[in-house]
Amino acid sequence: MRNNKSLLSLILCVALLLTSIASLTAVPAGAAQTAAAPTAADVKTASTAADVDTADTSADITKSSTGSSGSEQVILHCWNWPFSKIISELDNIAAAGYTAVQTCPITGIVGKGETAVSEWYQFYQPTSYKIGNKLGTEDEFKNLCSAAENKGVHVIVDVALNHVANNSYFPVDSEISSISNVYHNLGSLNNEWGNRWACTQKNYPDSCNDLNTQNTQVQQLALNFLKKCVADGAYGFRFDAAKHIELPEDDSSYASNFWPTVVQNGSQFQYGEVIGGTNVPYKKVQQLYAPQRAEYARKYLQ
Repeated sequence: MRNNKSLLSLILCVALLLTSIASLTAVPAGAAQTAAAPTAADVKTASTAADVDTADTSADITKSSTGSSGSEQVILHCWNWPFSKIISELDNIAAAGYTAVQTCPITGIVGKGETAVSEWYQFYQPTSYKIGNKLGTEDEFKNLCSAAENKGVHVIVDVALNHVANNSYFPVDSEISSISNVYHNLGSLNNEWGNRWACTQKNYPDSCNDLNTQNTQVQQLALNFLKKCVADGAYGFRFDAAKHIELPEDDSSYASNFWPTVVQNGSQFQYGEVIGGTNVPYKKVQQLYAPQRAEYARKYLQ
């Protein structure tokens, strides 16, 4: 995964479900400058929407507008920030105009040690779907959500549901390993980006075990985790590697209702990551920023 992601500099987000928000676009550089991040050493603003897939961003800034009021909302991606650090900066974050913060994945993960950008990939190799890792404990996450709410700031959680850590090197929790037929076990994705089946059914990245997302027990495990996050105060989710999980509209030989199931988690805002435009039965990449993206999301995921 370390080779396939470069500090989120290749992230291109497409809305998967917008429960209360009608559209989603990247903040242009000029707009981001009007709401500068409180700690410049830790945060860089995103480039224009056209450049978002190549921008060097340790903070992923996203701007949205509600369909009813048209008010703007801006997400501050608190890349690798422990919950305690986010809490300590909430006054500055709110004063700067941010209406939401996005955390790294909060599941059990591989590795130990201090939170560091050099270890960012560890957050995307889950070993459990319980809340708590080196960002902080579940109680600390609850404290973050409560403190953020008091400042008028929402908490969005990044979630890796496509795969878990390679069980040969990093044993996963029994809640995962005890599920029968929990993995696809179809080998690794090797330069098969033009093959939608391979893209969704094979191991990605770096031989992380691809979850059998057609398995209803896997779907329920994911849904239970998301509901737990919401119960603890999460406002919404960003889904990592969304492109690598099949849709109901994919070929019937491997299509599933994973997405229609897991998005029914009670949150208010959800969107997914798509790196590149091949093998995705969404609108073409150049159309992802068009108004009809919200209509598409509702059509497929509500």
